[in-house]
Amino acid sequence: MYRNVLRRAIVSWKMKPCMHQPARNRLWYRMDPLTHLANRIALHEALIRIESAPARPRYQALLILDLDRFRTINHTQGHVTGDRILIELASRFQHLLGTQGRLYRSGGDEFSVLYETPFHEESQAKDAALFLAKKMSYAASSALTLDDKSFRLSASIGIIVFKNRSYSAEHLFQYADSALFRAKEEGKNTIRFFQSDFQTHLESKAVFLEQLLFAVENDQMELFYQTQTTLTCENTPRIYGAEALIRWHHPHIGTVAPNRFIPLAEESGLIIPLGHWILEHAMRQLKAWESDPDKHAWRLSINISTKQFEHESFLPSVCALLKRIACDPRKICFELTESLLIQDAKKALRKIFELKRLGILLSIDDFGTGFSSLSYLRRLKVDELKIDKSFVRRMLSSPVDRTIIETILTLGKRFNLAIVAEGIETQAQFQALKNLGCRSFQGYLFHKPCSVASIGSF
Repeated sequence: MYRNVLRRAIVSWKMKPCMHQPARNRLWYRMDPLTHLANRIALHEALIRIESAPARPRYQALLILDLDRFRTINHTQGHVTGDRILIELASRFQHLLGTQGRLYRSGGDEFSVLYETPFHEESQAKDAALFLAKKMSYAASSALTLDDKSFRLSASIGIIVFKNRSYSAEHLFQYADSALFRAKEEGKNTIRFFQSDFQTHLESKAVFLEQLLFAVENDQMELFYQTQTTLTCENTPRIYGAEALIRWHHPHIGTVAPNRFIPLAEESGLIIPLGHWILEHAMRQLKAWESDPDKHAWRLSINISTKQFEHESFLPSVCALLKRIACDPRKICFELTESLLIQDAKKALRKIFELKRLGILLSIDDFGTGFSSLSYLRRLKVDELKIDKSFVRRMLSSPVDRTIIETILTLGKRFNLAIVAEGIETQAQFQALKNLGCRSFQGYLFHKPCSVASIGSF
């Protein structure tokens, strides 16, 4: 089911309107009802016509523009506001294009342009397409006001410049989409032209994704554990728990770190079954530690991805696992990101209250790197903040980072939250954090992540 998930399902565009339909209905079939632009079916038909038309000397360009993080607007402001923004942007783009090209709404927050350049040379055609893309990007990012609220967006754009009959209709869109994908990957608010290595890169990711799916289904995954340490009343370090960290034992390339495959799992949706696997195996390990005299009181931290948390199956699966495994929910701490809690605060609150009702502890991971806000700390019943390792790494040389850590520690006291500093690698960092009043720590200075067999000796 996850095969070729990184590619656009262009096959759906090949649907043809029934020829017995009245002409007016066939027209609406090719029109987007919200913006009244031609839709993706009309775009595909236009690409088919270009593919089969007589050769023309001038270069053409296909641009695909995708609004960055538009989903956040729908979540925070509602779909009605999102629709009004799309209508306004469609009007801006249409006015900007004039007779230069034809504008299409080819997806939810995506617009496409077919543009015939006046040039016979590819380099000149690319310059013209880039100039048009920059104008569209500027139009997308210019302030937009609705009901006294101001919005500023950004857009990523992929471009392919071509002569007709050089590519099939399917490949034209696929290649422009590959360029868009690269623009998104490189940080959004970016314009990229298609290059053949883009497609190779996407195809490699598709293969890697298939291998990842196989790994989840065939026991190539393993949980490692990194201990968490607190200071006793006598100021001596004591292990009070651990964080579960996923590792992939690839049969050919060895152990794969999570930063190489977790983003791909999130992007493809594979994070849902993978996240369930992590939850189940972590809970089973916590249950096993109940009979260990040294670890029976340990708590276990588990990272929860944004997509996993937002998925409708998340809460039911947590409840089912707790019931089946019968581990103590009070010893489980879910680590959530700041962005997850802000994107759809009302929905997040409902799930958080339910998790708290079950007895599960909640931690905000990498606190201070995202959209830190006192307002959501007041509303959300979290138990812990984790100081990001980037602050810890720079604290000895950067007064700004040291001040950020001091501020987080002060917030913890004010809101009665536990504070854990991550990424401690040196004795000097440890001592500086202790001097600032930090009491809980995690990092290589204490223990590196290791298998459950190795952690047995701690």
